Amino acid sequence: MSNNEQLPMKQYRLSFSDIIDHQNGIVEAIVDEGTEVSAKQMHELHDFMQALTPPAHGLFANRKNSYSFTFSGLASARQLHGIHAVAEVTHGKTRNKVVKALWPASMKLQFFDTETEALEWLKKSIKKT
Repeated sequence: MSNNEQLPMKQYRLSFSDIIDHQNGIVEAIVDEGTEVSAKQMHELHDFMQALTPPAHGLFANRKNSYSFTFSGLASARQLHGIHAVAEVTHGKTRNKVVKALWPASMKLQFFDTETEALEWLKKSIKKT
């Protein structure tokens, strides 16, 4: 396979989110509308990412839908070992300053207006690790 060819993306379903495995170390999560993401759901996502072969180290949070986090859900991000970077596409929604303030310093987090920008940044960010 040449460097220009892309592997087909695989789609999965978790209890709260559609997941797309981009097959390059990046997983895209599209959380269901109105979900309040709990610590249990964060661990479900993390376990899924780590079970992939090879494990995914980049998370593309596609905020097509409106959702929020419980405090324990947000706090559990500190326990998501192996995930090095998170790119969130806001689709014009306000960027969550609380999420940014509470995010673990060891995990890069960046907000973007477009999916293309987010994926490019994420690819570069996980290559550096």
